[in-house]
Amino acid sequence: MPTEIQLPDYLKSMVDSSLADATAGLITTADKKPRISTKGRKFRIIEDGEEVAASEGPLHITILAAEPEKGLAKAYYESTYVGGAAKPPSCSSRDGISPDTWVEKPLSDACMTCEKNAWGSATSASGKPAKACKDSKKLLVARPDNIEGNVYELSVAASSLKKLSDYGKTLASNHVPMAAAITSISFADAEYPLLDFEFNGILKEDVGQKALQRAESKDFEGDAPALSAPKTDVKEDKPKPKKKATKKADESDSVDDLLGSWG
Repeated sequence: MPTEIQLPDYLKSMVDSSLADATAGLITTADKKPRISTKGRKFRIIEDGEEVAASEGPLHITILAAEPEKGLAKAYYESTYVGGAAKPPSCSSRDGISPDTWVEKPLSDACMTCEKNAWGSATSASGKPAKACKDSKKLLVARPDNIEGNVYELSVAASSLKKLSDYGKTLASNHVPMAAAITSISFADAEYPLLDFEFNGILKEDVGQKALQRAESKDFEGDAPALSAPKTDVKEDKPKPKKKATKKADESDSVDDLLGSWG
């Protein structure tokens, strides 16, 4: 509980002034950025710290950015990590090169030389050699039918990074910018959480242009407010259908139907 401080008379007259209000800049609050959790093999939409919708998927998204752009982020938990827990990692790196500045006791000056980042520093649930420091990639995604709306953070764990990389290679080989693509994500049939990424069409020109501009400007980073926009359509421009057909982003199992209203 904050300590009660008795103000002298000259400060009492300033409590409603901009000088006193500026003190609020020292106060930090819990991160309540919109995000998508995959806890329990469900896509859970989190807004203002509260779950507003959940679905088993598939989920149609447009990827506006990936962080870090090159390499992988890293996080090490000295104790067993509990999904959804608020406790921060013991050490972490957003760029995968060096520890973040907030880390009080970095395990190493560089991730490359850190013993916790070496294979064999931990054992996986299946008994295979693994790394104690876990790799991940953060995707910043938007709804294809609301490109100028909220941008959600989606963390891709180490187990799904190869799937994400293969999908990225597919887009790159076809010269498709990720911000112009409709990406379908689903849970693979595996004993552990594993995400599948699949191309599901290209945004219509007007929507695609907005998505590319937003990806370039990165207006969703930091405290930039999300833009509001009317609902838009997506182009039914899909590759040749596979044996196991996936639903188009504008069919009955669209984002709206899967998750209801995101707000």
